[in-house]
Amino acid sequence: MPDRQKGKVMEREDKERRTEKKMILGVVLFLTVATGLIGGILIGRATPVEKETEKVTFESVEAQEEEVQEEPRTSSLVLDTRASGEQTKELSLAEILADRQVYFAGIDDVTISRSSVIYLENMPENEDILMQYEIVDKASGVTLETTGLIPAGESISWVPGEQLADGSYTLIFMEKPFYEYQGEYIALTQGNNEVNITIQS
Repeated sequence: MPDRQKGKVMEREDKERRTEKKMILGVVLFLTVATGLIGGILIGRATPVEKETEKVTFESVEAQEEEVQEEPRTSSLVLDTRASGEQTKELSLAEILADRQVYFAGIDDVTISRSSVIYLENMPENEDILMQYEIVDKASGVTLETTGLIPAGESISWVPGEQLADGSYTLIFMEKPFYEYQGEYIALTQGNNEVNITIQS
């Protein structure tokens, strides 16, 4: 075969090879682009679903925050209502003392000497209730003794002969209970005990 023909054949074969390579590259390029587009479509479809889920979650959180914000407003209104007015204070004290009893010490008629001691007692059962005594001579209306507030379970001694001469007297022992409430001593219902005392030297 002459050299010129041989060269043409080789040139044709090179062209064919290059054409095949171009076709293969074109197919690979097409497949890459197609894969990218399909992936993009799938991602594009998935994204709105994720956004929708996030949106729903965010709205749910907002709704929860609104519910939480409403609670303190309700609570503060209740507190304002409870704290208003003097009547509420009295009701609160009544609730504290509900079903509570005050115990008064009994003092019997007695004959004593001028140095005899009478113990003015606040009964232990009174717990946090304090007791004050006021002793009045019934005949003259003169107050003979006014004590301070006596804690439950304690007593104060009083000697009638230091203020009264020998003789017989009718004395009124007024027992006045107090309860400490919000820094004040609130007087409760008092009890009166009328006692006949005779003092002899």
